[in-house]
Amino acid sequence: DDFHSAIDVIAFEVHGDRIVSAEQAAYVLGFPPGTPLSRDRVKIRFRRLSRIYHPDRPTGNATRMTMLIDAARYLEARLSRRVA
Repeated sequence: DDFHSAIDVIAFEVHGDRIVSAEQAAYVLGFPPGTPLSRDRVKIRFRRLSRIYHPDRPTGNATRMTMLIDAARYLEARLSRRVA
């Protein structure tokens, strides 16, 4: 249907099997390059995208959900270190 087609168009490409940089993590979460990030922004974006990609949803994708989780964890760890 049209909804699934739209999701496929805006979906990020999954490259590799793990997050290796903040830029890659931000890309997976859909942030444009150079976007200032905060733990709150990462959390909000993760929640929004997880509603789309969670495997239990009709639009779900386990691989993309795993990448979202890895990206959010990567950025939260980096942002936590910056604050501490």
